[in-house]
Amino acid sequence: KPGGDVTGYFHRNFAGGYAGPAGRTTRLFDPLAAARGDVEEKPKPPRVHVAAGDRVRHMKFGEGLVLEASGDYATVMFDAVGKKKLSLEVAVIEKVL
Repeated sequence: KPGGDVTGYFHRNFAGGYAGPAGRTTRLFDPLAAARGDVEEKPKPPRVHVAAGDRVRHMKFGEGLVLEASGDYATVMFDAVGKKKLSLEVAVIEKVL
């Protein structure tokens, strides 16, 4: 049927989403949502300022020692996984006292 769902699995509901099994509504990816302002940005964690010699903790890599810090990057020697270069804008790290 023209304009209909060929699978019969999903159907459009009036809330703008699609209803699947058991009537659960789910939103499909909308590439224009960001342009319209429909997407909420997650708050970024506060950026930690580190210097060589600081001890830091990363959620995945554990504790380590900052070998070098310059600009937006830091090189850290982690106790468990070795040396990693991290972007301080992306990596969530905290200083260990």
